[in-house]
Amino acid sequence: MPQPAPTAGVPAAHSTVTVNDMVGSSAWQTQVGATVVWMVNEHAHSAELKVNPPDLGPVEIRVSLTGDQHDQAAVQFIAPHAATRDALEAALPRLRDMLADAGIALGNASVGGQPRYDDSSTTQQPDAADGTSSRRAAPATVTTLAAGTGNSALVDTFA
Repeated sequence: MPQPAPTAGVPAAHSTVTVNDMVGSSAWQTQVGATVVWMVNEHAHSAELKVNPPDLGPVEIRVSLTGDQHDQAAVQFIAPHAATRDALEAALPRLRDMLADAGIALGNASVGGQPRYDDSSTTQQPDAADGTSSRRAAPATVTTLAAGTGNSALVDTFA
């Protein structure tokens, strides 16, 4: 899969990657995993996936590396559509395997509808009485998969 070519030795600030296979297909899972592996190798902290069909995207990916040798990855996927979030959750075991093949442990991964610590998690809605605006928290669902040992893993769902 062709990847954006950041300047050698310089972490990519933000990249856009197009995934041509249909959301949820096994080839799509492989392309998403390859994108995250590429991000880890290039020290890219965020990327946007353009998906097929386009109305199920985009997907924002955030990666942070931890560990003494930066050998553990935390990955956050942000997707506005439930079908895309479901496909991302189904792709997490494949992602864990692909990262392990690259020598990186998947410390945790989350799939959500909105950024967790972003100011955009609130929306302005007009009050019916006087037409003024108030800030209200927008609903979001985040599912976290913590990598376990062997074939076990924990899945927690928060609303």
